[in-house]
Amino acid sequence: MPTSRKNLSTWKVDCLANPRTLILLAVRVFLLGLIMTGCSVGRGRDSWQNVTWEWINFTVQGSGKTITVPDPENFYIIFTSNGTISGHADCNTFTGTYKFSNDGSMSINLIPDPLSTCGGETLDLKFMNLLNDTAAGGLDSSGEFSIDTAGFFERLFFRNGGATD
Repeated sequence: MPTSRKNLSTWKVDCLANPRTLILLAVRVFLLGLIMTGCSVGRGRDSWQNVTWEWINFTVQGSGKTITVPDPENFYIIFTSNGTISGHADCNTFTGTYKFSNDGSMSINLIPDPLSTCGGETLDLKFMNLLNDTAAGGLDSSGEFSIDTAGFFERLFFRNGGATD
């Protein structure tokens, strides 16, 4: 390591004049950047794809009322890396598409299978209507997934039900 100003400036000139040294320096800076941001790796968009997200509750923002979903394993959505979704809303299934923007906005377009009447009190239609009204979504710092509806009137919370095949 150079110890004097003259040696440092000579080292800089030699380093910058040698293309191989520049490439090695660029690789080291890149790897250092990966190491420095390593704690955020896996929290990006790809980390919520190909996961079964089970709907556990939703909050009505104006009132602060939280409604718990009975049997979350019957209400789930799966986002694939190619922009398609599939899921279950109690006795009904659905497919569709989604778009996610870098600003956090998200849109979902559901294509429900022919709807069945699930019978009794169920949240199947509520779930699909809320998904169709999606305005934003993603992972929070703890790795939990949530979706906000247009106008941020409702927020849906999901738990990780496991990776899909």
